[in-house]
Amino acid sequence: MVRGWAAAVCGPALFYYHEDFSTRLVEWLELMRAQGFSQVFLHVTEVHPNIIKVLRHYTQEGFVEVTDYTYPSPYLNDPDLRSEVLAPPCVLSDLKSERAVLVHYNRVPPGPRIRHTYGAGQQWSIDTNFGHARLEPMISASRVWVMVERSKMLAQENVYFNDCILRHMHRYRFIAHFDPDEVPILLKHDNFTHLLDDLMASQKGKTPPGYNFQLTFFYDNLDPHEEAADVPHYLWALRHTLRQAPHETNPYPNRYKSLFDMNTVRGIYSHTTLVCLSGPCDFDRSRSVSNDTGLIAHYRNMCGKKCMKNTLHDLTLLKYKKQVGARVLKVLSTLQLL
Repeated sequence: MVRGWAAAVCGPALFYYHEDFSTRLVEWLELMRAQGFSQVFLHVTEVHPNIIKVLRHYTQEGFVEVTDYTYPSPYLNDPDLRSEVLAPPCVLSDLKSERAVLVHYNRVPPGPRIRHTYGAGQQWSIDTNFGHARLEPMISASRVWVMVERSKMLAQENVYFNDCILRHMHRYRFIAHFDPDEVPILLKHDNFTHLLDDLMASQKGKTPPGYNFQLTFFYDNLDPHEEAADVPHYLWALRHTLRQAPHETNPYPNRYKSLFDMNTVRGIYSHTTLVCLSGPCDFDRSRSVSNDTGLIAHYRNMCGKKCMKNTLHDLTLLKYKKQVGARVLKVLSTLQLL
């Protein structure tokens, strides 16, 4: 028997200013709706004009609520500076047949080297002691900001994540946190209302502060399955069906996302609970949802040679193709984004 548990989503603070993420944002919001979430809450900095159009549309119909967010000093707040990490790319060249970019930073503060592995053994690094970036494969401006200012970004995430859950805890008992490049995959249920009903019915003893879902990577650069070949280009998540093989989805730190029970939780970070009513929340108190019940698809840019040998097609999200496809097309057409 379905009791009608209503869940909501707290998303991130959107900072896509030069990157037009509007089409993917529409699909993501419609997938959240299709999976039974009643509302999506977002913090927003200065973003691309098309993203503003999307947010205005969904706030007017009541599905999305937006809270304006400003980064406090000394964090980067100007959208141009934030997106370009204080200075724009100044040199483009080819390096071993790969498009690469040399980004020079005039005002990067001293600090340790930051190294990030990106895709199939490709790396870019920034040595902040010398205030410059090495010649490396092209990466989006927003991604550079995330990597260069990673510790600041993570600190800021905790501010708006917790603002979101505490702001809405009296409206929704269950609140999840997902980013726009993450989509739940429910293998045994059509929506989170049905899933929550089963989770609550099967719980013995004290209810956990959260339900942890394992992250699994889907890859943008791999061709879709033949069953998804006719899916329109504007349905990004539904088209990308190749993911990690099961043996590569074993849990390890930070590879999960949680659905929080706000009857208990009072503080979180991106991946799980931190503070409960009784004090600190131990990870062991949360309940892990089995991989054959639910996963979180995390869409990544590149799949390397090793990855390509260990993938499988997951067509679970295609059960929403008709419903989500029709709604996305209608919204994109209404907003003249096609």
